[in-house]
Amino acid sequence: MALVFFIFCQFGFFKKRLDCVYKFFERKNMNKVKFFIFSLMLTFLPNIVAMDRDTHLLDTFTTHSGQTVIVKPIVNDFDTLEPLFQAVYAGLYTQHPSVMADRIKQFSSINVIAQLAYEQDKKEFDTHESTAYFVQAILDEKPIGYLSFYTQSDGSVYADKLLIDPAYQRMGISKRLVSTIFILRPEATKITLITHRANSTAVNMYKSHGCVEIPIPPDQAWADPTLWIGLEFTKK
Repeated sequence: MALVFFIFCQFGFFKKRLDCVYKFFERKNMNKVKFFIFSLMLTFLPNIVAMDRDTHLLDTFTTHSGQTVIVKPIVNDFDTLEPLFQAVYAGLYTQHPSVMADRIKQFSSINVIAQLAYEQDKKEFDTHESTAYFVQAILDEKPIGYLSFYTQSDGSVYADKLLIDPAYQRMGISKRLVSTIFILRPEATKITLITHRANSTAVNMYKSHGCVEIPIPPDQAWADPTLWIGLEFTKK
């Protein structure tokens, strides 16, 4: 039924455009073949352009093992990220249990924490805020990396979440994801973020890419500075 409705709508738009273009071609004495080709282009070109915009690639690279990873904005397939959230939070709890120690006391399991984190980001994604950006890294049609960030009033960027599937860490995916910030927001010169001090893997990774420690940003005042660390990267 949806397909029939789509075709019907397309036919309606096509007919209206056809009538207008036909009158133009009739005045110019152009033949019917040119008229038909031009009409098809006029009708379907906006759809093709929209499709290209939605599937726009931000980056693509090959891993050391020869696998091709695609980095692109998340358009309408946020639901496919739920398994990634579960894998990342489970891996984080295994590698750095102290990071989740306080949250485990509040919730029944790490799966619940991962689910809540996923639902929070999905809700923010669904609001379509103009200042919010969501990017994914895909391998064999499977999301293996995720980045969400927000532009702030001073022109800087706050990197909210950076998740890499534990099975694909240390492959340069995090660096590729973060670099998309300057592709999507080329005017940005500063990125701020916070992460748990006990997550030494993340802290060391950020510092290795040029981040320096800063006080916890005022809008993240909930974060206890004895447990969390503020970091900042400045583009030179």
